[in-house]
Amino acid sequence: MLAGDLALIDINPTGSPLYDKTAVVGDKLYFADSDLQHGWELHVLDTTTNTARMVADTNPGLGDSFAGQYGFAVVGTKLYFNAYDPTNGNELRWLDTAEASPTVNTLDINSGSGDSNAGQNGGFTTVGTKLYFTAYDPSNGYEPRWIDTEAATPTVNTLDINSGAGSSDAGKFGGFAAVRSKLYFTASDPTNGNELRWLDTAEASPTVNTLDINSGTGNSNAGQLGGFTTVGSKLFFTAFDSGSGTEPRWIDTAAISPTLNTLDINSGSGSSSAGQYGGFTAVGSKLYFTAFTPTSGYEPRWIDTAATTSTVNTLEVFGGTSGSFAGQYGGFTAVGSKLYFTAADPTRGTDLRWIDTAAAAPTINTLDINPGAFPSYAGQYGGFATVETKIYFTALDSGTGFELRWIDTEAVTPTVNTLDLNSGGASSNAGQYGGFTAAGSKLYFTAADPSNGYDLRWIDTAAAVPTTNTLDIYGSGNSSNAGQYAGFTAVESKLYFTAYDPSNGYEPRWIDTEAATPTVNTLDIYSGVSSSAAGQYGGFTAVGSKLFFTALDPSNGYELRWIDTEAATTTVNTLDINSGSGSSYAGQYGGFTLVGSMLYFTAYDPTSGTELRWIDTASATPTVNTLD
Repeated sequence: MLAGDLALIDINPTGSPLYDKTAVVGDKLYFADSDLQHGWELHVLDTTTNTARMVADTNPGLGDSFAGQYGFAVVGTKLYFNAYDPTNGNELRWLDTAEASPTVNTLDINSGSGDSNAGQNGGFTTVGTKLYFTAYDPSNGYEPRWIDTEAATPTVNTLDINSGAGSSDAGKFGGFAAVRSKLYFTASDPTNGNELRWLDTAEASPTVNTLDINSGTGNSNAGQLGGFTTVGSKLFFTAFDSGSGTEPRWIDTAAISPTLNTLDINSGSGSSSAGQYGGFTAVGSKLYFTAFTPTSGYEPRWIDTAATTSTVNTLEVFGGTSGSFAGQYGGFTAVGSKLYFTAADPTRGTDLRWIDTAAAAPTINTLDINPGAFPSYAGQYGGFATVETKIYFTALDSGTGFELRWIDTEAVTPTVNTLDLNSGGASSNAGQYGGFTAAGSKLYFTAADPSNGYDLRWIDTAAAVPTTNTLDIYGSGNSSNAGQYAGFTAVESKLYFTAYDPSNGYEPRWIDTEAATPTVNTLDIYSGVSSSAAGQYGGFTAVGSKLFFTALDPSNGYELRWIDTEAATTTVNTLDINSGSGSSYAGQYGGFTLVGSMLYFTAYDPTSGTELRWIDTASATPTVNTLD
């Protein structure tokens, strides 16, 4: 299987890739791209031989087929996608990838040259051997269809929800959600409006069932806010009705005739807009989210999804009608049974809160970092980082500014510890460049102080009272901006990053994280005060003990480089793709993707243009191969 999605591949020597949807089948990567002879067509890359070819010229000549415009679906060895030709229009196609020379088969849903636009609403969803999608024909409109992928010549079945030529636009809101053999989606008809539907895919001729939430012809637009969420056998979603407004709902998908349950948080016809801040977070059987009521405003709520009748519990942080807007900064973070989030109240401002989700009636605990009504904006820089039982974050107080803080989540009453890097009321803005990176028990980040500027720091999280260590790369109170290009990359015990100093410019550096007092090592690729800007294109990619990246020097330009991180004396190796001082900008489009020992990337040379390249990282002297 491929290690990742090669989002950008260019077979066109004069232009850029057209589309980034791909499909992996075994060792083959299918993608859409264009060349000067054939236009936008389906291509395949065999990663075992590293050869690319066009699969079929569906729209012959220079015309585009727009293959894969609405995505791909893989079922066994078969690949399904949409494509256009002037005879059949934009229709569903399929091929058997196991064939040496696969034939592209057409399912001409909108007979003749008209388009069915298969997959336009909600893409393609597989349940067992069946493939579901929405497509158009003039007799039925845009309706859900399905085929049996095991059939030698599959028949297109139509579920005509909006009977006749009208469209149900199935899947337009929230797509399709499969729960065991059942398929859930929203679709419209003139009798029920835009409502939740479901069918049993195990049936030979499935019946479309309707949950008419907004009774009559009105729309509930189920799934429009947040889609569909499954917890056990229950399906949760937000939907509208004139009596309850836009509220969270749930059904038991195991029931033969599921009953719609409404959590009318904003009682009456008003809407709670559940999940608008911070989304939905499940901790065990409990579901947490922020929702609105005119009495309490936007506050965190929770339900026990295992309960027969779910009761909405409110954690009223702010008090009154204003609302705490819980989860607005950093969302919700679960550590064990505890849930952490930032929320506001008039007494302590926007500050860090936590609850024990195991408690029957959880108490809201406040970590009043910026005392009084002033906000701390906990998590604004770098979010929250968990190392073992400790959670690290940046927060503001009037005495120390925006500084790194940490708490022990196992403590009954956690104490907020402050690492005042920029002493006094000034801010270090810890985590602003590159966030937080853990290597073993050590936490690395960039922070500012007047003596060192923005420089790399680290603490040992295992220490009872951690000391902040500074790697003053620039010196003289100036900033190295460590991690500005591509953050931090750990290879075994070594940490690699780009940083600035006036003698070497922006160059790659590394430290040994196991050293008691680590020394900053510099790889001065662009010799002297100029910068190589290592990692600017595609970042850093570690393959075993080797580290690959793009960097600049005056002799070779921006080219791919690699080092052996295990070598006693690190040598920078250069793969000069655009020979001479010109630049190939390796990794500028799509970065680097590893498949086995092969590293794929795009790069430029004047002969081939910007094309897909690959090297064998296992080779002592890797050769650059071009898929032109």
